[in-house]
Amino acid sequence: MQLQSTLTSAQVQEAARLARPRFFWLRFFAYSWYSTFICVAVVVADVNAVLHHHPIRWNDTGFALALAAIFYGLRYSRWRARLSKVAATRSRNTPISLDTDGIRTRQESGATTFVPWASFTKWSEGKNIFLLTSKDGKTILPVDETNRDSVRALLQGYVVGAGRVPARV
Repeated sequence: MQLQSTLTSAQVQEAARLARPRFFWLRFFAYSWYSTFICVAVVVADVNAVLHHHPIRWNDTGFALALAAIFYGLRYSRWRARLSKVAATRSRNTPISLDTDGIRTRQESGATTFVPWASFTKWSEGKNIFLLTSKDGKTILPVDETNRDSVRALLQGYVVGAGRVPARV
């Protein structure tokens, strides 16, 4: 079975959502420790002011929280830019062939890569893609409504890990 390999940015972002680790947002806030520190400091200062019957300085609170939101937004936009860079590398139209022994991809240079089904440990289904996971990385298979059922049946037959549509999609 042949699939188109050109990925849109929406498909790459969907793959990123499916591939996120369980505690992605916890790590995100931990890596953005400066923004998290600002938010915690503002909340502690405001709670302390309320407990000691002092007025809350709303302008300062709003400014500090807006600054933290800007920092969070910058970090998230950098993460999305990395995803767009991945999409740009897969924007070439090279065919993907799903065979009974594995996945074959023909590069623009004419070289063929092959990954056997046994190397994949699990798969997940999204709205527009299937995401296959192996020890070497992840493979994105773009699908549409015409070939979704046949790709799902092929993956159920050859890949060990059960696939499903995650609740967070």
